[in-house]
Amino acid sequence: RVADIARECGTSTGTVHYHFPTKDDALRAALTYYADRLHRRLDEAFRTADTTVEKLRRLIDVQLPATEDDVHEWSIWVQAWTEAMLDPAQRPRQRRIYTRWRRVVLDLVRDQAPDHAEMLTSRFTSMVDGLAIQVLAGTTDMSVAGMREVLLDAFEPYIRLR
Repeated sequence: RVADIARECGTSTGTVHYHFPTKDDALRAALTYYADRLHRRLDEAFRTADTTVEKLRRLIDVQLPATEDDVHEWSIWVQAWTEAMLDPAQRPRQRRIYTRWRRVVLDLVRDQAPDHAEMLTSRFTSMVDGLAIQVLAGTTDMSVAGMREVLLDAFEPYIRLR
């Protein structure tokens, strides 16, 4: 609800409506913000990585819902996916944002396993999404540490990350 957004931001509903006429506008802005945040974090993590394998390890660490900010980021992704399922008009924007992230993964994997890049990228991205949902929802015993271990194994036997 817009009232919840305003409360969390420490402002009025009028101020929220001024900047975001609808709740969907606020969600879209939040998704753009968190997608850009993800890419800034990836750029920073990759800056000092010497190899593609090290970048893949860091990619995994950046995906983990380990901090409160990470949990907020994941929450926005999940809400945006839900909106895209319910409203087909949301899908093109969601696809553009998701494709940008997927392309980062694909480029890294292609460098290490060109013959299996599409399959490994699909495996990894779906595992990241599903595992994060399990961690966030608490529907399984999956933990952040467990998620990291599963993701490290995602590229085996094509790329050794351990």
